[in-house]
Amino acid sequence: MRAVLWFLTFARLAFVPIFLWVGAAAQEAARSGGDPTALRWTAIGILFTMGVTDVADGVIARRYGLTSQIGAVVDAAADKVAQAAFLVFFAVSEGPVFTALPLLFVAVIFGRDILGLVGWLTLRAWYGPIVIVHSWHGKATTGAVAFVLVCAALAVPPRWLNPVLLCTGFLALASVLGYFFEGRRRGRAAAA
Repeated sequence: MRAVLWFLTFARLAFVPIFLWVGAAAQEAARSGGDPTALRWTAIGILFTMGVTDVADGVIARRYGLTSQIGAVVDAAADKVAQAAFLVFFAVSEGPVFTALPLLFVAVIFGRDILGLVGWLTLRAWYGPIVIVHSWHGKATTGAVAFVLVCAALAVPPRWLNPVLLCTGFLALASVLGYFFEGRRRGRAAAA
């Protein structure tokens, strides 16, 4: 059963370049006067499939008691790679097929992840191995970013997407604070 979990994780990673190629082809088709509909819906289907495999991966691992620290780290890394690729794609992709994401939003999400990584590395350097614990605010932020990506893929107009971006950005900032205080608490507990 563990092989299924690893397959789902690496399948998500394999879908990233396929999505990027299909999404870019949809934009190019629209710019050149072609019909991007099939390519657009293929890209949306890939995004949806990746979401389903991510959820299935977690459900299977918990249901069958197959959770592990290495599995959690690799799964989170795969999710971050995919998320980063999609955020950059929607921020720089030119064309009418998808809604462009503001660079400031992308910077906030990247900043959150970079600060989290720096915090984890710092705690690890000071106190040794640190068990990664996913908090509700981190999961909520990841879910909100996934929702933003789906909205961008569905070409939700900016006037409707902007409030979602604002809420997601504030949630990301709150998540940074939550992880900061949790890291500080765990650091103090390890030092005691």
